[in-house]
Amino acid sequence: MAWSTPLTITINSIAYALNRINNDNFGSEWVYRDANRQITMKIRHSTDAPNKLTGRVNLRHNVQVIHRVFSTSTTKEFIRTWNHTIVCPDDDDPAAVLLDAQGITAATVTTTHLTDMIAGLN
Repeated sequence: MAWSTPLTITINSIAYALNRINNDNFGSEWVYRDANRQITMKIRHSTDAPNKLTGRVNLRHNVQVIHRVFSTSTTKEFIRTWNHTIVCPDDDDPAAVLLDAQGITAATVTTTHLTDMIAGLN
């Protein structure tokens, strides 16, 4: 199933509709832009080179979101980046990889844990 377009990201109760601007065999890119900000989301899929010792190959699946708020006469520009990467052997069971990703995401991407992480706590 393909990702939707537009793709909506909600930040601080404001929904931003990102339009797909690129789609190829190995990834896609969506963008929202107005006078104040640009939000870009990229999905990339790649295959690592075989491990020299084991010969095994890993698949890499990455989502990156970049939120750029433009400067004004009273504020400076800032860029915030969020990444989520899944790396697994090419012969792994996709259902097992999904279960790992769901469990790890549910345990770590909570408001409390994100607040602690942003504060530098672990």
